[in-house]
Amino acid sequence: MTGRGFLRYVGLADAYGMGWEFVSDFAQAGPNDLSRFCRNPRFPTYPPGTYSDDTQMSLANARVLLARGCAPLDFATAWVETFLADPRLGYSRWMRETLVACRSGTDFLRRFAGNMGTGSGACMRAGVVGLMPDLERVFGVAALQASITHDSLVGILAAQVVAGAVHHAHWGLGLMTDLEHFLVHRLGHWREHVDWTDPRQGLHVVARALQSVVAHTSLASLLRHCVDHGEGQDTDTIAAIAMAIAVRATEYRDDLPAVLWRDFEPGGQGEELRRMDHQLLDAFPGSAT
Repeated sequence: MTGRGFLRYVGLADAYGMGWEFVSDFAQAGPNDLSRFCRNPRFPTYPPGTYSDDTQMSLANARVLLARGCAPLDFATAWVETFLADPRLGYSRWMRETLVACRSGTDFLRRFAGNMGTGSGACMRAGVVGLMPDLERVFGVAALQASITHDSLVGILAAQVVAGAVHHAHWGLGLMTDLEHFLVHRLGHWREHVDWTDPRQGLHVVARALQSVVAHTSLASLLRHCVDHGEGQDTDTIAAIAMAIAVRATEYRDDLPAVLWRDFEPGGQGEELRRMDHQLLDAFPGSAT
């Protein structure tokens, strides 16, 4: 387990899953065999091998945690500043236009006041919160950062499930086979709120990710499963969430192919994630580092 990171793995899974995000015919994107990052036919200008909003907002959340902030303005400021420093594709059109227009966290909070979204935007960035040592604090911070943009039962609960699952793995609270019992004990029967007809709903995406997590003990097979079983869905977010949990679980072996690491983030931003991982795991070492 020593040397394994967090955000860098989330970023690679995010970038890999982007090749098939909302693609109904997988043959159009390319083979899901981990041999390369595929170009998404729905987003032909998106550079293969680059991470999207899932990882960038997780990176921003990590900065907030390391600064010991965690107020709504801290998160909003981090999201705006991180995006403006590196304006990424991958955001929804509305979120990207909002971030481009914002010049401060205060402006962001004003624009999102009263937003009761139920999509995956809050849960996709919540995994890093699970690295913190106190579980009640994890659930509280996951809910707080979710409520800024997704102030609904589904939006908040999805973020808490992801953060709780990462915490369970990172702090060695049990095997992945015990994860569902742990989540139900702490958060109630969260699956009752999954809308299986809406692949964009946050809890739907989370449930898909957890299906992959409990089905494997290999990071490579996990990543392939996230894509194979997510046809026409939000594959990059499913993969990013699943990887955030699995990479901190002791029973998972790291067998991701070297070719993906070689081609990940050709612009060099992967090194920023590596540096942030060192800081995160120094601050929140867990039981499996």
